[in-house]
Amino acid sequence: MKLLFVVASLGVGGAERHTVDLARALASRGHECAIVSMRARSADGLNVSAAERFTVSYCDAQGFLDRRAARALAARMAIVAPDVIIGVNQFALMYAHFARNLGKHVCRVATFFHTTDLHSTKDRLLNQAYKYFFARSDLLVFVCEYQARYWKGRGLHARQDAVLHNGIDAQHYMPDITGARSVTRQRYAIDESDFVIGITAAFRPEKNHVFLLRALQRLRVSGAKVKLLMVGDGPLRASLEHDAEELGIAKHAIFVGAQSDVRPFVAAFDVFTLASLKIETFSLAALEAMAMGIPAVLSDVGGAREMVQSGNNGFVYAANDMEGFLGDIHQIMKSDTARVMGQAAHQLVNERFTHDRMVDGYAKVLSSLLPTAV
Repeated sequence: MKLLFVVASLGVGGAERHTVDLARALASRGHECAIVSMRARSADGLNVSAAERFTVSYCDAQGFLDRRAARALAARMAIVAPDVIIGVNQFALMYAHFARNLGKHVCRVATFFHTTDLHSTKDRLLNQAYKYFFARSDLLVFVCEYQARYWKGRGLHARQDAVLHNGIDAQHYMPDITGARSVTRQRYAIDESDFVIGITAAFRPEKNHVFLLRALQRLRVSGAKVKLLMVGDGPLRASLEHDAEELGIAKHAIFVGAQSDVRPFVAAFDVFTLASLKIETFSLAALEAMAMGIPAVLSDVGGAREMVQSGNNGFVYAANDMEGFLGDIHQIMKSDTARVMGQAAHQLVNERFTHDRMVDGYAKVLSSLLPTAV
């Protein structure tokens, strides 16, 4: 197949990383892939190597609707001559349709949709307009069943749809076999007897880190030897560090900053958690921790219940429900529970959410759009 992926930008978001990863994987299987970013290259965007088997180009779109950028995409489309042009999320999908209409090349249009929540009234109004482009697309791919139900219930559809769960490289995220757990704990003065709640997430409001700080305070006051290990960075870090001081838990709330390799830190967790209030569609960070044999306690947002079976490999609690969260943590703190649940988490990821399984799914649905199998 010849595939042209269109993204709004090549920032460091999950949808962008997913696109680059998918293009890389499909190219390694012999498919011809190219990526076009509608926005200009950003200094802090994804660093895509020139040695990749796919090409990357930029259209430098200005504002919402830039006719020059649409023509640039159409010109790139004429060169690539794709069997399928893929708009990743709404904005890119709109340009994919414009480019196909401007050019003479005939191809299928698909969209890979990563969004569940719309942030503002403006976004919600725009999405009503975007429905026009979804309805005229040949394929719409959701990343979890929850997301599919959510959007279908709001009238979003294409000629064909599919659910393809996110997947990770389970060989890369393996249970700790190098002793990283001990090294990381020693580095941050964490006793082996301490129970470590961990999170890998940017410090943004919707991630709700402050909820975890308050939970940590409650647990420490009750006498539990608990620490909170937070991997990530973002605009709220200084505020959260101040909150930890105000709550009297600063020495138990450990901020390690953004890390290029989270595995040594995740290995030090006893449980992985997310306290997200919204936006979380199908968390790759949760899958990574579970693959490493760490049980997960997730707020009931997005597809959490599709990866966590409460009581088996972790728990799902109502977002912002402090008593529910604390009850789940106390359950996992019981003797040997974290280890047993962690084994179940590792097994589930290897059975259902591997990278190869995900790529197989995308190759199959994209091939189904063509007159004959490719």
